[in-house]
Amino acid sequence: MEQHITDTSLDSFLAFGYSTEFEKHRVSSDLLLPLDGREAESLSEDWFFTLKEGNQWKENKAKRKSLPAFSPDFFADWEQTASMDSVCAEGNMLYARQFLYSRQDPNEKVFLRFGGLDSKAVIFLNAECIAFHEEESKSFSIDITSVVKQENTLLVAKDASKGPLDKPKHLNTVSLVRTIPVTIENWSLNLAPRYDFFALSLDIALSACCAKTMRLEIPELGIAEELHLSNGRVHAIIKAEPVIWTVENPKLYEVRLLWDDQRLVEAIGFKKG
Repeated sequence: MEQHITDTSLDSFLAFGYSTEFEKHRVSSDLLLPLDGREAESLSEDWFFTLKEGNQWKENKAKRKSLPAFSPDFFADWEQTASMDSVCAEGNMLYARQFLYSRQDPNEKVFLRFGGLDSKAVIFLNAECIAFHEEESKSFSIDITSVVKQENTLLVAKDASKGPLDKPKHLNTVSLVRTIPVTIENWSLNLAPRYDFFALSLDIALSACCAKTMRLEIPELGIAEELHLSNGRVHAIIKAEPVIWTVENPKLYEVRLLWDDQRLVEAIGFKKG
């Protein structure tokens, strides 16, 4: 399969004119995926790069018309470097590397995690724009689950220009991160008798230790608590004065648990005994 990145589109990407097409792919450090307990494969080595000099690419012009998604001779006329941040050059640049991917779990999600990018850049995976980055010195993650294939070509078009007192700007670490949905194995939320029923006792056990924090919300009681887990577990006592559930008054509260990109919502009544 051949990519749809043409000579003209590459030039326009490195010109960095604003495009509404980029807007929907904008990323920021708010989207950073924690690495805690997750499997990560380094993609920081074996990068190739080419400089854009004037209006011409340094690479062989004939190869710019269609870029193969995965081809051994794709980088025949490119420079090779051990890692992105070892290139000492300035101007508009195109970094690229290829990598293989094999799904290990049918439910896994896959992310690219960039450990720092000091300049404006557009990022492509297999000819699709997956990110438009404008912040400086920020790490971020990109969900590539729907785009990644067995054989992949990753392209980073970036502005490596610098001021008179600045060093050239480049990328730091790049990783391929796999995640599987973390589920709640057991949990309970009850009145805490030791506190004269003016508190709730919460216990949670997750199926994996990836999540470091969770959030408990009971809007009607004004509760919005950050919970810090250890080895996928947490016990907490939370001050609250709920209406006691009785047969005559079966009061229920909406209880929400939020972690990673998941949430659990249940209606719970609090009764004595």
